[in-house]
Amino acid sequence: MSKRGAIVRLDGAAFPYVLTDKEALGAPDRGRGVIRPEQGGEAAGDKPAPLLLTGFLKERKVEWVLLELPLDRTVVSLLELPPMKIADARKALPFEFERKLPVSLDNFYWAYSFLESGAKGVKALAAGVPRSFLTPFLEALQAAEIVVRSVELGALRFHALQATGPDVLSVGMGEDTADLAVIKGGRPLDLKALELPPDPDLHPVMIAKSIEREAELHRCREVWFYGRNESGIRTAASSLRGINVKVAETLPGDGTKTPRGSFLLNLLPESFRTKRNPHNIILGLLMSLLVVAFYFQVTVKSRIDERALAEVTQELNTLRQNVDSASGPLKERENVIRSLKVLRPFFADRNRPFVALGELSRILPRDTWLVNFDMDEKGKIEIDGYSSRSSEILALLEESDQFVGAEMAGPVIVQPMGEHFSIRMYWEQVSHEGQ
Repeated sequence: MSKRGAIVRLDGAAFPYVLTDKEALGAPDRGRGVIRPEQGGEAAGDKPAPLLLTGFLKERKVEWVLLELPLDRTVVSLLELPPMKIADARKALPFEFERKLPVSLDNFYWAYSFLESGAKGVKALAAGVPRSFLTPFLEALQAAEIVVRSVELGALRFHALQATGPDVLSVGMGEDTADLAVIKGGRPLDLKALELPPDPDLHPVMIAKSIEREAELHRCREVWFYGRNESGIRTAASSLRGINVKVAETLPGDGTKTPRGSFLLNLLPESFRTKRNPHNIILGLLMSLLVVAFYFQVTVKSRIDERALAEVTQELNTLRQNVDSASGPLKERENVIRSLKVLRPFFADRNRPFVALGELSRILPRDTWLVNFDMDEKGKIEIDGYSSRSSEILALLEESDQFVGAEMAGPVIVQPMGEHFSIRMYWEQVSHEGQ
C-alpha cells in the first residue's frame, strides 16, 4: 500500500507544497497549494513555522516529506582543486568550502558532488544550509513521525526532473524569492538567489533584467521559468526579447526518484535519516543471491566453452597431422587449417566478456557491486556501480594484467547506498589476440 507524501519548499514564511501518494516519477498530484500561518491547524496563534508546517501535514495524514530549499537559504559554491586523487580531494573539500562561508563549517549541514576529475584538476559542487534554520523543521517532523526522505536545492531538483537543453538559464519564482541557475554543458555553472525589492510589483522587472544580464554573460539563449508565482512569471517572460522562453507548468509530483541530474545534492544529515527497513535488507540479500547465481552460470558456461574449444583444437590438429602424412589433395589440408583459424577467434570472442567479469570479481573490493557491464568487440569496457571505496578501484584495475587505460567516465556521486562510479577501460588481451 502506497504512503501519502508531500514535497514542501521552505520559501520564507509561506510553504508551497505538492501532495502525492506514490514515490514513482510522474505520480499524480493529490493536491497543491501554499501553507500559510492561518492554515496551521487548531489555534495557530504564535506557533513557530516548523510546528505550523508539521500540524498542516499531520491533518492530511502525510507520512513522508521531501524538503526543497530556495537558494537564499543556502550557500552554494563551485570548488576547484588542483589535480589529485579523489580520496585526497575528499579531505581537502571541507577546508576549501569553509573558506566560502561566513562562519565555521560546523554550523552547517552540507553535501558535495564531484563534477570533473582529471589532468586539469578536480571540480566539485558544494552546498550548505545553516543548522539553526533546518534543525527545527527536522526535529518537528521527526517528533510527528513524518519521515524526511531528502533535503534538496529546488534549482537543482528542477533540472533533474525537467528535460532542458544543455545550455540554459532557469528561474524559480516564489512569492518573495527567486532562484537563478546557469547550466552549461548539462552541468551547473552558477547558482544564485536574486535580490528583490520590497515592492512585489517590481519583482518581474528586476528578474527580467537579471536574466538578460546573465544570458549575455554566459551566452545562453534559452530560459525556463518554474514556480507558483504564475502572474510574476508571465510578466517577466513577456519582458524578454531575443531569448527562447519556456514555462514548466507543473513538475512531476514524485517523492525521491529522478531520472537525471547527477549533481543533485541531499543535505539531510545522517542523524535524521531513517534506518534501513528489514524488508529492504532481505531484498538486498535476494539480489546478491541472483548475482551469485548469474556469476556461477557464466563461469560454468565459460569452462564448458573452453573445454569444447580444446577438444575441437585437438581434433583439428589430429586431422592436420593426418593430412600432412597422407598423400591426399593439398586442398583438403588447406581447408582444415582455414577451419582452425576461423574457430579459434569465434570461441575466444564468446569467452571474452566472461573472462573479464571473472577478473573484476577477483580484484574488486567485497563491498563493491556493479549495476552495469558493457564490452564491445574491440575490448572497450564500461562499468557502473557502487562502493564505499571508489577511490581505490582505479588503482586495483591498473595493477591487474587484464585491463589497461582505466579512467573515470563520470563524476563520483555520494549517495545513501554508497559512492556511485562510472569507469572506462580496455581489455589487455585484445592487443595480444590481434598480434
